[in-house]
Amino acid sequence: TFSTWTPAIGWTVPYEFNQSDLNACVLFLQNHLLDMDAKKAKDVTWSTVRYMISEIQYGGRITDDWDRRQMNTFAEKFFAQASLEPSCELFPGYSIPTGTDIAVYRSHVEDCLPDVDSPLVFGLNMNADLQF
Repeated sequence: TFSTWTPAIGWTVPYEFNQSDLNACVLFLQNHLLDMDAKKAKDVTWSTVRYMISEIQYGGRITDDWDRRQMNTFAEKFFAQASLEPSCELFPGYSIPTGTDIAVYRSHVEDCLPDVDSPLVFGLNMNADLQF
């Protein structure tokens, strides 16, 4: 799925978030989870995950205080234990499939999610994708 609007919408400053930012977050999460496994930790240290993603990885680009508050709000919502619960819906109709098989996830994306995401999914106004 994808959206038709620019990622700059919703921020006070048009930050140039890119694939490298996402890659850095994924690498951090992989290393963090491997480290937890090595230490036999039972629970994800969500405060560490939120801090690294919202303050360091993406937050390192954020210069506006209101935008920082918004990023931290996103992190509080999405990087929490509740996001791993089977009943979690990140947006109505956007559920997380059960299981660990990659084929289940691919099938879920292909069969259950729209080809184009509404701006509402990202907390934006429905008109955010209008072209001017």
